Amino acid sequence: MQKTVISPDLIAQGNADNAAALEDDYASLDRKLERRGIAIDSVKDRAKGWSVAVPSWGAGRGGTRFAKFPLAGEPTNIHEKLEDCAVIHQLGRTTPRVSPHFPWDCVEDYAGLREEAESYGLGFDAVNSNTFQDQPGQAQTYATGSLASTVEATRQQAVEHNIECIEIGQKIGSRRLTVWVGDGTNFPGQQDLGRSLDRYLEAAAQVYAALPGDWQMMLEHKMFVAGLLLLGHFGLGQFADGGAGTWRQVQVPCRSWPPRPEREYRTDRRPSSPRGKARRLPFQRQQVWRRRSRQRID
Repeated sequence: MQKTVISPDLIAQGNADNAAALEDDYASLDRKLERRGIAIDSVKDRAKGWSVAVPSWGAGRGGTRFAKFPLAGEPTNIHEKLEDCAVIHQLGRTTPRVSPHFPWDCVEDYAGLREEAESYGLGFDAVNSNTFQDQPGQAQTYATGSLASTVEATRQQAVEHNIECIEIGQKIGSRRLTVWVGDGTNFPGQQDLGRSLDRYLEAAAQVYAALPGDWQMMLEHKMFVAGLLLLGHFGLGQFADGGAGTWRQVQVPCRSWPPRPEREYRTDRRPSSPRGKARRLPFQRQQVWRRRSRQRID
């Protein structure tokens, strides 16, 4: 028997209190759609097939990337997160799957975790890896990146972690892997973008090769987040759209020759610039604006 967190009678009472208003709104929408030649039943049939997976970390505390504010009753482990996700599905009936994140949601017994989710009427969707945050006891740091790191041992560590997430996903019934590529730079000149993309493609191919035949690998990019700006905006974002070939054709010939030695970099160090150059920036922007203005006029 499926477990429920909230009493069904309580939900039914809340629905009954608003049933009259809902029926009136529904009848109004039916007439509006009918005037446009749309059958409301066809809309309902399509809506019934729609669902979404709730990320397990979405049940936790909110806040910004740099600060989190505790909430009373917030979940502290995957078991409590499943209970919260069950509440969301019980109320909305459109979130029957949970997308877990590892190592945050690691447990000893994954078969038991799958049974626990099924007891709430839930299943597992894409498993998410974490190669953007150092974990206790981790051999290599991700300060230089992960799949595109300048350190080969770090890249291999990221590959192995993603493969581990695939193995966990098989135990809980998932068939998708989501990789958030948290690699990139803050400022021009910190890293060779062509080589970064080459390293990323090579490492990502190893992860992809480890996927079971019926699995999908999804790539997540945040193109305008500090530390991801250049690689995310000019490289990986286009890779996700199938444009890596175009990017490589344009960028690779622009590499310096002979090649310069690759260096480790840290994205938390702002490069110094002469004050005089900083003072000329407004004037340079003004010149660019004038050139664009002339182009528009012409």
